[in-house]
Amino acid sequence: MQANSESELPNNKQYRVEKSTITAASGSVWAYSRWRPLAVPPRDRVVMHHSLFMDRQLWDALADELCANYNMELYIFDLLGHGSSSSELEGFTYELIQNDIIDVLETLQLTPCHYIGCSIGSEWGLRTSVSHAEYIKSLITIGPTTFVADQQTMDFLNRVVNDWRREGIQAVSEIMFSQPIWFSNKFLTDEGKIGIRDHVRSKIELADPKCAIFWQELWCNQKIICDYGSVQCPILVMCGTDDEYFLPHAEHLFSLLDDARLELIPDAGHEGPIENPEFVNREVCAFYEDILNI
Repeated sequence: MQANSESELPNNKQYRVEKSTITAASGSVWAYSRWRPLAVPPRDRVVMHHSLFMDRQLWDALADELCANYNMELYIFDLLGHGSSSSELEGFTYELIQNDIIDVLETLQLTPCHYIGCSIGSEWGLRTSVSHAEYIKSLITIGPTTFVADQQTMDFLNRVVNDWRREGIQAVSEIMFSQPIWFSNKFLTDEGKIGIRDHVRSKIELADPKCAIFWQELWCNQKIICDYGSVQCPILVMCGTDDEYFLPHAEHLFSLLDDARLELIPDAGHEGPIENPEFVNREVCAFYEDILNI
C-alpha cells in the first residue's frame, strides 16, 4: 500500500522526483523517492539503499547523473530507522528485514532491477541476489559488509555503540569528525567540503540513537553468512582507500566472485558517494555503459 506521494520537478526539467511510502507485509513503512526521466522511456530500473547514519540523500549526486544523462529510473529508499521510514525496529532480524525488502520489490513490481548499496545497504542486494537471483540484474556495492565482523571491526563498532549509550550522539559525532575513522582525512580537512561536512554532521546528530544502535548490534551479532560466491550477476565492488575497517570486506567479496571488478575510491573512507562523488559517478557510469552496451 502506497501513500503520501508528492512530486518535485528539478530546475533542469529532465526528470521528475516523486516521494512516496509503501507499507510492507510486516507493517513497517518504507519511504522512497522515485526518479524518472521525462523526455524518453526509462532505460532500466535501479534500486538504491544507503549506509548507516545517512538517508536517501546520500545518492543525490549519483541519482542526478544516472537519471539525467543515462535515463535510468531510480527507486531510492530510506532504510528502517532512517529518514522518513519506520523507526520502530523492536523484534526485527536480518531475515525479517530481507523479507520486507523482497515484499517491497514485488509490490512495486521492480524486479528484475539493478541494485546499488552502500555499507549495510549493500548487504540487502547481495542477500537478494543469493535468495532471488532472478530479481537482480547487476550489483554495485560500496564499502560492503560481507562476513561476520572480524574482532577489530567488532571492537570498533561496539565502542561506537557504547559511547553512544554512555555519552550521547554528540560524543560519537565528535569522534567521527575529528579522527579519520569513518571518513577520510582529506574529507575531514578539505576546506572545499565544509558545507557537505556540516550537512552530514547534522544528519548524524539528528539520528535516533536506538535505531543506529539496533543496526550496529544487528550487524555485529549476525551469525548467518550468505554464499556470496554464488552471485552470478555482474558486480562492481567499490571501497574507499582510507576505509580501514571495511576494505578487507570489499577485497574478500571480490575474491569470491567470478564476474566482478574492484575499484578503490581515492581519498575516501566509508561514505564514498559524498567523499568523492566524481570518482564514484564516473566508475558507476562506466560499469553501466559496459554491461548495458550504452
